[in-house]
Amino acid sequence: MKKIKIFFITSFDEDSNYKKVTNVVNNAISYLKEIGKKEFKIQLYTLDNISHVSVAVEILQLVQEADIIISNLSSYSPNSMYEMGLSHALRKPTIILLNNELQHNFDLLHNRFITYGTDALNSVLLVEKIAETIYDAINNPELWIFNEGKKENKATQKTLFVSYSHKDNLYLNRLKVHIKPLERNGSIQLWSDTLIQS
Repeated sequence: MKKIKIFFITSFDEDSNYKKVTNVVNNAISYLKEIGKKEFKIQLYTLDNISHVSVAVEILQLVQEADIIISNLSSYSPNSMYEMGLSHALRKPTIILLNNELQHNFDLLHNRFITYGTDALNSVLLVEKIAETIYDAINNPELWIFNEGKKENKATQKTLFVSYSHKDNLYLNRLKVHIKPLERNGSIQLWSDTLIQS
C-alpha cells in the first residue's frame, strides 16, 4: 500500500474558516476510503501537527516530505503565501482552495483551484470534489505542479477584456461565473478593473 503525505496550508484567521475547511479535507480523505480507493494510505499533516518549537524548520520539513500540498488561500496570510512559495519552488503538486465570497490575488487565478462558499462547507458535493481532486493529484501529480500541468499556447489563449459601468457590477459577477470554466482550462484569460490592486 502506497503512503501519501498531504500537508494542509492555511491561516488561522476568521476568513480562512480553518477548522471547517480542515474538516472538509479530512472528510474528503475519509470519502476516498469509503468508495474503495484503498490502494494508498493518506496521512494529512496540518499546522496542528507542529510543535511550535521551531515552526519554520518544521514547516519546511513538512513541505519537503509532502507528496501533495492542499492550500486554503481564502485570506491574505504572509505565512500561507510563504509556504505556497516553498511548494512552488520544490515543484510540489498543489491543490488550491479559494472562498468565492472573498477577493483574491489575481496572481493565483491562473492556477487550477477549487472554489467554495462559506455556506457550502457542510456540502457533500464539496467533499466529493476535493476527494476527486486529491485522487487525480495522486495519479497525475504533474498536472498539479505550477506551470507544468496543462500548458496552453499563448498564441491560442484569448484575453477577454470587460469594460463596464461600476453600477453594473452585478452583471460582471454573473459573467465571471459563466466564464470560470474557460479560465480554468486555459482557453481564455478574463481581465477587468477588479484585478487592479489599490
